[in-house]
Amino acid sequence: GVHPEVRQLFAQSNLLVSFEGFEPQHHLLELHAEDNLIESFRGLPGESIEAIWLAGNPIAESTHYRTMAIAACGRNLKTIDGERVRRAEVLRALSLGKAVAEAIRDGWVLDTLPNPVADTDVTLEQYLYARRTGGALPGPTVRARSA
Repeated sequence: GVHPEVRQLFAQSNLLVSFEGFEPQHHLLELHAEDNLIESFRGLPGESIEAIWLAGNPIAESTHYRTMAIAACGRNLKTIDGERVRRAEVLRALSLGKAVAEAIRDGWVLDTLPNPVADTDVTLEQYLYARRTGGALPGPTVRARSA
């Protein structure tokens, strides 16, 4: 359940594949989940996070990892894997908008190339249209993919 006293969460080396099943922790400031199998930010347990460590996870190898981390965690995020978040990174992530941040927290991964092995591979516009209309996602194209 929700535990208001939880400020730090340590979940390193646990073979986690996502954050699904984690209860929201509204006062969580630090999340340590290095060396797992996490592929997306699906189920991220808090938007108050100031420091996140995900090195050693597939998501950390993504081209847009830092941008996605900032979009998923929000403007409170100060460090990623021990490296300070720069103002330009925050501005870039916030410029993507709330819908993209929500998509990232839903498990979507930003990408610039088609991913033939992804379950779904669509443009951001197609994703937003499907969310807005409740329709099915179209066939594969290039910008966002489900992890």
